[in-house]
Amino acid sequence: MSDCLVPLRATFDFGTLPGDELPPVDGSASQDAGPASPAAVTASAGTDSKPREVRFCVAIDFDNTLARSAWPAVGEEMPGAMSFLKWIGEQGWWIVLWTCRSGKKLDDALDWLAERGFESAWWTAINATPQPITAQYGYDSRKIGYHAIVDDLAIGFPANSDGEPDWDRIKAELEERATAWRAQK
Repeated sequence: MSDCLVPLRATFDFGTLPGDELPPVDGSASQDAGPASPAAVTASAGTDSKPREVRFCVAIDFDNTLARSAWPAVGEEMPGAMSFLKWIGEQGWWIVLWTCRSGKKLDDALDWLAERGFESAWWTAINATPQPITAQYGYDSRKIGYHAIVDDLAIGFPANSDGEPDWDRIKAELEERATAWRAQK
């Protein structure tokens, strides 16, 4: 089905265009964290309510996306996942680790990622919306804010020629996945 999917288009506005950045928290002229540390922009999350520059934001799942599923343990690396993380970090985007893991299971995943060079501080946020987005809108919803998500369970956005959802194709994808899920039990 992937050859007929239309890329997801954000139907919301997380902020600014280049040159229209929000003022940085510390009052300096630039708040560019650079490619090595997407987390630098949200280092004081929770203590700072001033808006910061808002960037393109990608949420990435962990199990069966970055690591093979071996629940409750952490599985082996998915082929190409670490080079993908390096590439995405070079883009200067915000990167959110978005996983169902919590507590010790999340710590295990974070340790596994740190062993591969992606320490907790590398991520813009973990299981949370980046702080500048919550500051801009004045609240933090249960659904995280992002522009795109990389997840093994995600369904693309099949659309018709008018850009509207093709619900028949979405239903077919859901039925196919439900059948495969039942077969695994």
